[in-house]
Amino acid sequence: TFTGLAARVLLPGLADPVLAYPALGRAILPPLANALFAVGLFATVMSTAHSYFFLAAVTLAHDVLPGTPDAEGRPAARERGWTMAGLVASGAAAVALALALKSVVAIWHDVGSVATSALLLPLGLAHAGPRWRFRPAAAVAAMSAAALVALGWILARTGGAYPLGLEPIFPALGVSG
Repeated sequence: TFTGLAARVLLPGLADPVLAYPALGRAILPPLANALFAVGLFATVMSTAHSYFFLAAVTLAHDVLPGTPDAEGRPAARERGWTMAGLVASGAAAVALALALKSVVAIWHDVGSVATSALLLPLGLAHAGPRWRFRPAAAVAAMSAAALVALGWILARTGGAYPLGLEPIFPALGVSG
C-alpha cells in the first residue's frame, strides 16, 4: 500500500497504474538495482504462473479425471497424460484470458466472479449441518449452473455495463442457491 501511495505521489502523470512498480523502480533505483528489481518482478510472476499451471494440471489429472493406480499404488501413465493435458489446457486458457481482457484487474474480476459464485455456496455449506449441505449431484449442478450464469453475464456486458446493472456474482449465486 505504501509503495502504491508513493508511486501516486512521485509519478502523478502515470498513464497505466498497473505499471506503477516498474515505473517507480526506473525513477528511483540506479540502473543495476533497477535491472535486479525488474528480474525480481519477472521471477515473481513466473513463479506464480508455474504454481498455478501445475496446480491446475494436477487437479485435472488427479481430481477431475482420476486415473487408476498401478499395482504398487502409483499413478498410472494415464494420469500423467492428463497432467500434461492439464498443463496445455491451463496455459491456453491463461493466454486466451490475457489476450481477451488485457487488464490484470479485469482478469481478477471476471475469473473471481465465475469461481466465487460457483464455489461459495457448495463449499461454504459443506461445513453446515446435513440438512443444509448440497448432495454431490446437486453440488455439481449448482457449481456448473452458477459458473455458466456468471460467464454468460460477463459475456453479455455491453459498454462496460452488465445486464440489469447487476454484477455477475449476484445472479449466479441466486442460481446456485
